[in-house]
Amino acid sequence: MAGNGSSFTPEEIAILRANPYTLRASASGMSITMEAKVRVLELYESGMSSRQIVEALGYDCEILGAQRVKNIVRNTRKEAASPRSNNNDTFYLGNVVNYTLV
Repeated sequence: MAGNGSSFTPEEIAILRANPYTLRASASGMSITMEAKVRVLELYESGMSSRQIVEALGYDCEILGAQRVKNIVRNTRKEAASPRSNNNDTFYLGNVVNYTLV
């Protein structure tokens, strides 16, 4: 298992890719979709922990490992707070500029 921060196995990659919130998955890492990022922010604002958020998105925290679990939430929050953001209702994530939260 990649839980210790190592590479994902082919079986783990298949599991990650089967999740509709996964944008990309490879041996070295994964990316989540814009929809997932919006959901992460909503769940974070509701008071859920990083682990609870990742599990709510349907991911196995044992496959991801503690650091990746924390990074998903941390990095999403960091992107939302980017200087490219206009206000609290919009944020910049990747190539999608000013995605508005609904």
